[in-house]
Amino acid sequence: MALVEMSRPAEAMETAHLGRIQVSSTKHPMFFYVNLAKKLLSEHGEVQLSALGQAITTLVNVAEILRKDQLAVHKRMSTSLDASTDDGRPKPKMEVLLGKSTEFERLMAKEQAERAARQASKAEAALAAADAASEQDTSP
Repeated sequence: MALVEMSRPAEAMETAHLGRIQVSSTKHPMFFYVNLAKKLLSEHGEVQLSALGQAITTLVNVAEILRKDQLAVHKRMSTSLDASTDDGRPKPKMEVLLGKSTEFERLMAKEQAERAARQASKAEAALAAADAASEQDTSP
């Protein structure tokens, strides 16, 4: 399901959410928000993404990555114009509420196992390189 529909007015999502992320298009790379959303989904079962102006593109990308990877399901979305900007002109605002998918726990466990295997492989390679270097230092 694409995130193009408006299912609730913006005021309905204005309440503070424990798993709320205010997405920026310049402060952090997109995968910072993807990983943060995974953490908040794990802790709270849902995550609320919020963005203004040009950051809306980043918000949609983050939500679609989580949805495409079957980690999250779309629960709610709202769009509005936020008049509380510095220059006094209204900016478009989007909020998306995502919930943990039924596959979330299994997929995150698999991701964690793959990460641990990669780290172990890197550690073994570093140890082998260190051993090879020390053998060269001790050869006559």
